[in-house]
This record gives sequence, structure tokens and C-alpha cells, in this order.
Amino acid sequence: MRIIVFALCMGVMSFGAVVVFLRMDGEKQGLGITMASSGLVFGVAILVATQVVRAFMVSSARKAIVQGRPEVMRMPGPTTEADRLLRVYHTRLIFSGALPEGIAFFNIIAYMIEGQWWSLAFAGACLAVVAGNFPSKDGVETWIRQQQELIDLQRGQQTT
Repeated sequence: MRIIVFALCMGVMSFGAVVVFLRMDGEKQGLGITMASSGLVFGVAILVATQVVRAFMVSSARKAIVQGRPEVMRMPGPTTEADRLLRVYHTRLIFSGALPEGIAFFNIIAYMIEGQWWSLAFAGACLAVVAGNFPSKDGVETWIRQQQELIDLQRGQQTT
């Protein structure tokens, strides 16, 4: 999982470095802010939507596990609840990194075309969001344990 987050970050950083190098002459090509402002507005909207959809994905997976639906994060062979939750975490991780990565690329391109420094700064903020998803063993174990507790609560509510 760490390699995925690392690769997402490296792609943005590599492209950003190339664009900054190409723009070192300081010339603004477009003189407008259409792309830059669009990147900022859509970027904020997508960052918020990412959080909402990510929470919905996890909640839906927990609900399916409680209901005993085997199609949730199907894996070959016998699986435990923790195995399935690990797959949910993995999907959540990729989703949580891919959308901010796309926003970062869009804003780097906006910087390349229009030269607005804040497009580059916003791309850096998106990169920080991607990097913030870097998983640790303890973090993953804690997340799985929290989800199992929520599943147990949902099961308890179902029986009463």
C-alpha cells in the first residue's frame, strides 16, 4: 500500500519539477486565470466530495459485511472479516489518493499555461493530501479494529 501512495506523490512531484523548470523564465503565457481559478474551484469541490464518497464507500462495505453479503471485497479462498476490511482500506486508500493527484496535475498544468503561483501552491496542498494517506502498520490495524467495532455495534442494533 505504501508504494501506491509513494508512486502517486512521485508522479506529481516529477511533473511539477519539470513544469517549474520550464517556466523559470517567468513569462506568463495566458495572462488569464481561467484555468487556475477553475482548478482551484473544482479542486476544492472534489476534495470535499472525496471525503464524502470515501465515507460512503466504507459505510456501505460495513453494512454489506453485517448483512453477510459475500460479494463485498471478494477474495479467493476463505477470508476473515479483517481480510475484507483490509481490502476496503486498500480501495479507500487508492480512491483517496487518486482524486487529489488528478487535481494536483490539473493545477500544475494551469500553472504551466497561466503562470499563477497559487495554482502551483494548491497543487502542493493536494500533494500533501495524497501524502497524508501514507499508511503505517499501526494506522491500518487501528482502522480495521475501529471498523470491526462499528460492525459489532451495527450487528447489535440489528438484533434489538
